Amino acid sequence: MATVPELIVERQKEISKGWESFLGHPLHSSIAEVIARKSTKLNADFVPWAPGILIASDRLLRSAGHNPNSRRSPKWRKHRRWGYFMNGPFIVCKRRDFWFVEK
Repeated sequence: MATVPELIVERQKEISKGWESFLGHPLHSSIAEVIARKSTKLNADFVPWAPGILIASDRLLRSAGHNPNSRRSPKWRKHRRWGYFMNGPFIVCKRRDFWFVEK
């Protein structure tokens, strides 16, 4: 059975096969920007196989209930102790300078 570091290396290799091709195509309307991992200052143990992060477009944010005139949609609840936001199975939290949507 493979170790976790071995699985991470395997995943990095698989993603790198299509990464340049992905970057060479126009971005989907739900993506505003792609930022290389080395420019993010994220911890090495946070999704270590990811070569970069995707920034959500305004279109995607609006479809998730974001309203630029309010702090957050009433559909999202703030966790009293940890400070992240929840809506059904989704969690939105801040890591360094970025907000992440997690499931």
